[in-house]
Amino acid sequence: MMSCQEAAKLISEGKDHPLRFGEKMGLRMHLAFCALCRGYKKNLDLLSRIAARAGEAVASKLSFGAGGDELALSSASKQRIKDELEKANSPE
Repeated sequence: MMSCQEAAKLISEGKDHPLRFGEKMGLRMHLAFCALCRGYKKNLDLLSRIAARAGEAVASKLSFGAGGDELALSSASKQRIKDELEKANSPE
């Protein structure tokens, strides 16, 4: 049986892309026995729904096109985001 660490990784990865059959089955088996990982999955599902709704709310308030308000980041903000992403993705 997989560890909770492996299960948490698959739960998170499953938000980004479909899991392979073996991964799904192993995760389902783990979740059947592990209340902590079921709670983690439930909380991550809730967080995903909240984030999606927040994104929809922001998008509905934006108007793009002639004369519309545009949401734009400054070049400094874009660079800070890029730097943080590179730092997060670099092996330590």
